[in-house]
Amino acid sequence: MRAALRALVFGSSLIVIIAGGIPTAKLMNDRHFRKKAATDACLADTRSMIPVHLAGELDAQQIAVAVAGTRFSHVGGRTTGLAEDDGDRAVRGRHRTRADILTVWEFSGYADIPGVLPFGDSNHNIFSCNAVVFTDHSVATYGIQITEWHPGDLVG
Repeated sequence: MRAALRALVFGSSLIVIIAGGIPTAKLMNDRHFRKKAATDACLADTRSMIPVHLAGELDAQQIAVAVAGTRFSHVGGRTTGLAEDDGDRAVRGRHRTRADILTVWEFSGYADIPGVLPFGDSNHNIFSCNAVVFTDHSVATYGIQITEWHPGDLVG
């Protein structure tokens, strides 16, 4: 009886361990299409665009504080097609062709930027960004936008 109980407990534990270690199809898809690398590139490039938006409104020190204090949240992404204009320029700018593309990601979310913003008096803004992932796993971003958030706007 004890041997049967041990076998049952061991077998159940093994099933739980194995099931817990099986990656989902979505996770495998995200890994294959380099979602994390694309997300990181979009967030970094969106952050680098903040000084452009704040130029003329804040001094250099205020801009540095705003950039350092920016927090991204509710970031969502999905695969999409390559946009004709900006997307083609992003690919050609890397001396690549469409055949070099693994996938294209489209991201959006909130960019909470402290300070006075030239595009509204709220610190809640929506950002969007596209990222081309090439077959060599390098990433090029394009179409970065930061806009004022209005209640009811959809994100992610």
